[in-house]
Amino acid sequence: MVCCQEHLLDKKDNVVTVGLADTTKAAGHKIYDVKADHITIDGPSGQRRTMTSGYVENISHSGKDGAAAYEFKLRCLAILANSSVDGIKHQVDFWMSDRAADCATLLDNLGINSNKIIKCCAHIILGTDHTL
Repeated sequence: MVCCQEHLLDKKDNVVTVGLADTTKAAGHKIYDVKADHITIDGPSGQRRTMTSGYVENISHSGKDGAAAYEFKLRCLAILANSSVDGIKHQVDFWMSDRAADCATLLDNLGINSNKIIKCCAHIILGTDHTL
């Protein structure tokens, strides 16, 4: 998380995306709800850095509770960066979610501007592209 916050605050001309998606569908749909984020920082030179802040549990399966859990991650990043949660959110250019309605509710409860939300699975494509 320290590395992540350093790159977020020193983003310069980089584009920062945060993708949120379920991680445990295969393990038990409607039993477990664990989300993961995929933070991609892409620079004009083509150099790309991919990170994660880890997993987020959401026992209630609600977007509102998921937002509270993810806000904790943002608070941790903000503390490490000597910044604010809004300061960290401001550094993110695009927030991407899967088709799940709870992710849309999660982002809405985080106060993310709808102009910054991309509803797709592009973060998986970015991750695959990065590994190739």
